[in-house]
Amino acid sequence: MNDAGTISKVVTKRRGGADVGHVIMPPGTRDIPIGDVLQMPPVPGSIKWLAIATTMAGIEVHLVSRQIGGRKDIIGAWMAYRQVLKLTHIAPENMHIVEELDWAAKAPAVMQLNPEFMIDDKLEVLRAIVEYCTKHGLKIPRLYLFK
Repeated sequence: MNDAGTISKVVTKRRGGADVGHVIMPPGTRDIPIGDVLQMPPVPGSIKWLAIATTMAGIEVHLVSRQIGGRKDIIGAWMAYRQVLKLTHIAPENMHIVEELDWAAKAPAVMQLNPEFMIDDKLEVLRAIVEYCTKHGLKIPRLYLFK
């Protein structure tokens, strides 16, 4: 009950995570010029699914990606060119880049978000999330391997 004497409902927003490379951004971008990368369309259905998740299902989606070396700006450039955040209604602050070589480095970044689910194309990342949760006594989110 609140101060006015009425019952108030606490609403918690559902939260989920998704990788960018190979889940939204197509594979094959590692060794080609950025101009060619920009021309590559998103993974079929990914933009539509994310837009449905954020608007109709009310899920606060966070994008978590690993990017290292001199190719650090490719994800951001591709996403801006393709208007991914605008089309999916994902807030810019919900984009997280992990700058580590080890795939397992994504696990702490993902779990800081306390997601209900995580989608990734790397089994190593999903395993690292399970290990991280087990080690820290956290609830393991639903994990989806995207292939």
